[in-house]
Amino acid sequence: MIKKLFLSLIALLLLAGSSVAFENIAMPIVIEDLDIQSISPVERQETISPLLEVGTRTSELTYSTKGMGIPSKAISNPINQAIYVPDNASTPASIRMYVRGENSSAGIAGWYEYTNRGIPIIELTGSQTCFGLAVSPNGKKLYVSINDFAGVAHKLRSYDLDLDGRPILSSLKDFGWNWAIEPYASPAGIVALDHVVYMADMGAGRIHMFNPSSGQREGNIILSNQAGLFDVAVTPPEVTANWTGYWFFVLQKANQGKVFVYYSLWPNGQSPTHTYVGVITGLKAPTSLKVSPDGKYLYITVNGDLAGDPDVEVYEVSKTLPAPYFKLTAKITSGATGGYGWTGLDISPDNKYLLFTQELVSGNVGLHQVSVSSVKTANGSTLTATKIKNVALPYADSIVISSDGKRCAAANSGSGKIKLVEDPWLTNNLLYLLPKVTSVTPNITAYGTGVNVTINGENFRQGGIASINAYLYAGGTQATIQNLSNVNIVNPNQITASIPANPIVMAGKHDLVVDNRYLNIAQTYTGALVDGFSINFTQTSNLTGEAKDVGGAPLPAGQVRWSWTQLNQGEEGYKLYDAITNNLIITLTKNDLSYTEMNLSPNTQYSRYVVAYNSDLNSAKSKTSMAHSAAAIPSGIQTSNITASSVDISWDANNNPANTKYVVSRHIRFSTDPFIAVGTTTATSLTDNTNLVVGQEYSYVVKALNNAGLETLDSQAAFATIGASTTTVDVNNIKIKRDGDIANSSTISLEWQTTPTNKAVDIWSKDTTFATTGWTKLSSIVAGTTTYTDSGIKVGDGKIRFYKILPSGATSVTTDDLTQEVLVKFDLDLDSGNNLVSLPLIPEDTSMDKVIGAQLTGGPFSLSADMIQKYTGSGYEKAWLNSTGNKWYTGSNLTSIKFEPDLGYIITAKNKQYVTVVGKIPAANRSISINANKQQNLIGTAYPIEIHPDNSGLAAKATAGPFSILATTIQTPKKTGGYYKAWLKAPEKKWYTDSSPTTLKFQPGKGYWISDPGTTNYIWDYNKPY
Repeated sequence: MIKKLFLSLIALLLLAGSSVAFENIAMPIVIEDLDIQSISPVERQETISPLLEVGTRTSELTYSTKGMGIPSKAISNPINQAIYVPDNASTPASIRMYVRGENSSAGIAGWYEYTNRGIPIIELTGSQTCFGLAVSPNGKKLYVSINDFAGVAHKLRSYDLDLDGRPILSSLKDFGWNWAIEPYASPAGIVALDHVVYMADMGAGRIHMFNPSSGQREGNIILSNQAGLFDVAVTPPEVTANWTGYWFFVLQKANQGKVFVYYSLWPNGQSPTHTYVGVITGLKAPTSLKVSPDGKYLYITVNGDLAGDPDVEVYEVSKTLPAPYFKLTAKITSGATGGYGWTGLDISPDNKYLLFTQELVSGNVGLHQVSVSSVKTANGSTLTATKIKNVALPYADSIVISSDGKRCAAANSGSGKIKLVEDPWLTNNLLYLLPKVTSVTPNITAYGTGVNVTINGENFRQGGIASINAYLYAGGTQATIQNLSNVNIVNPNQITASIPANPIVMAGKHDLVVDNRYLNIAQTYTGALVDGFSINFTQTSNLTGEAKDVGGAPLPAGQVRWSWTQLNQGEEGYKLYDAITNNLIITLTKNDLSYTEMNLSPNTQYSRYVVAYNSDLNSAKSKTSMAHSAAAIPSGIQTSNITASSVDISWDANNNPANTKYVVSRHIRFSTDPFIAVGTTTATSLTDNTNLVVGQEYSYVVKALNNAGLETLDSQAAFATIGASTTTVDVNNIKIKRDGDIANSSTISLEWQTTPTNKAVDIWSKDTTFATTGWTKLSSIVAGTTTYTDSGIKVGDGKIRFYKILPSGATSVTTDDLTQEVLVKFDLDLDSGNNLVSLPLIPEDTSMDKVIGAQLTGGPFSLSADMIQKYTGSGYEKAWLNSTGNKWYTGSNLTSIKFEPDLGYIITAKNKQYVTVVGKIPAANRSISINANKQQNLIGTAYPIEIHPDNSGLAAKATAGPFSILATTIQTPKKTGGYYKAWLKAPEKKWYTDSSPTTLKFQPGKGYWISDPGTTNYIWDYNKPY
């Protein structure tokens, strides 16, 4: 099928006729040593006599003015940018190598010759010279044509190249053919592909083909009677799944030279065919060929001596069926007249400019440029190139642009010298082909796990000494850089490298960058593969949970403290999830390595997992951790059925589940003996009948154990005197209320119950401040009475009074008595206008009508009535006292706003007065939610005593700073105007006013503004001070 295609192609070509300077002649092709069919359009043979007798350079009289003998091209390694130049003037001849680097030699600023201990990298012997050099497409092999005019050692030679393009001399390979038996043969131009190496033969009219792997000559393409074959070139190969094909050009160096055109086809697994297509004629002394990077144009250097003779001829290469053709597109001239030397040319890798040298007899070398776009539109006309500058390198016959697109050097193939060409035009028009990354495989690894990657992209080329760099930018910040190791350029479109196991960059999505830092230009970050490589967090596997605080003390009921270890892998924080529902519980910062979860059911198992996160990604889930919440402290402890040998102890489960264990302990009351356990049960009662002593009074306490075995604190004590005929009295269901809302008239009443019922009690009181001393017995209440009205104190009289109800017979109020069930009547001191207040107690009912009632001034409309405002974080909820019915309203409806402890409120009063609030003092620590990010929080203090902020527990989670503007602040208004202020100073974590320790305190009945500049909301564990 393939052969039929090419027979049709040639037939169509003959029908199409010839273009400018193109002949469709018959050229019989003889293939030696290979079974390759030849296809020729016409069986007609053209005979051309040899131009010169090879072996005598000076016999080529036509070229006597052409500088220093026969020219050959300097070449650039496509990968590492090294330049190789034949030196045929020295004895012996050699191959010189130049690299761009820090060293420099005279006249070659910024370039230096790489030598082998001062000797050129490749030194030939005897009378050997070199007319051809080639580098393999992968930049790893250098081919050298060895031309011995003594006729004894013509050959093709190859050297392996290291990463910097330096020949490894020990790798020298002489290919399996020697021209010594054919004294008229002389090797010249070379082209190297992956699968074949072609070399022109000046003497015998042949193109030799060599296998680059085996080093063996595998055949010849013979052009009968066509001597002087000096250069070869091919278009970029077209590769399919079944074959590889390309146009193949052979230059005949003669006064009236030619370029022979072939199409080479290499079917997979079959012998190749080289189909002769035609010949371009009428070329004056052509010396070299260059195919444009896109394969669409053929450039030929010519060397006529007459004024107006072109220096370069350009032919369009059309592969379009039905008839491929080679049309003269443009002739290019430097405009120089008279004798001048050889023309050398090169094309910029971006296919925008053609540069060529024109060596004048005077020794100055003119460097000329013409745009490729003007060539494409010339339509066969002659273009005069623009001269950029004179290059001070005598007899330069070659120009080479490095394949990175930026370096340009003139070369003298006679002396092997080069000259860096520097000019503003070059700087502005020859642009770097910067590396660009398009994909990476694999594109993910786990932190701490190294991985080998393959990076795909464009323009991965070294810049002299190995200089390609590959690295990761940290998450798009262009800050932290992680260099990749073992960077190896496979080809200009592929790099292999290694991501280290312990990277500098943290977990996240990183931009993968490949650049050529040796180019000494600013890094162009736009060439990066954004978010191209991800480093995942390692699994967080150490989550633990327990119902203890950080000091090991048991937590309050229904709480679990979860903790974990910091990863330090670039996480911004952690997220705690419910492992059953996968619902997010809370998001925490990087430095929050524990979280106490509250408001859970007591003694209940919970499952949680934690995830590290940053703005790019989340870690894998940690291992699920299970923990039982803290059990609730039993309440309502009482003793009953006391005999000479036993006591019944009972209690309330206090919401603990049925399987909760309880430990009952006792000791002799008022002794310093430790409590000793007398029994364990899952019931809510137990009989103690162990070693009781008649007449001895015992104290009993009960602890609950969660199912993890963690005990609660002791319950309140109950008492029993062995042998006594009565049981211990427990006072419970204690309440306090206002008997009305009339200032200085309405009274305060107390209510209670006893267990057993109908027991006498004593009422104790203390005025003004709450303390463990100073209590006096206010009244003794006979059995059967369960209420008491305090006639010595009135609503709105400005007095504060605390109450404790004890069983009859108590001689004093103890510290234990004051831990719970303490009642308080507290008067808020209001001024006319706005007052920032809070509840220093726990009311039985938090509705406005119960907490405040009708003590303030009401009105028929909100504007004429006193008002209470509750701050919501973004605004205020408002209630006003409607004088019709003395009820609190929001707008025109009864209000739903609550007056709650721990919050601050603004009361706007028309008159200066006292407002009485009643309730119990808190029996446990308070938990107050604080919003961060400089949001305002209006809070109150539910405790009835003053507390310094340093003793409040707020500093544990609040944000400290070196200045007040960077720290958490507390503010409360002064009666005289302005605010009392405090701020949390770092690193002391102490509260200051201005530059001194603060004297501000949380006072009962006052409200406070708190603002925290941190980024995470938190719960303030407000410690109970008694």
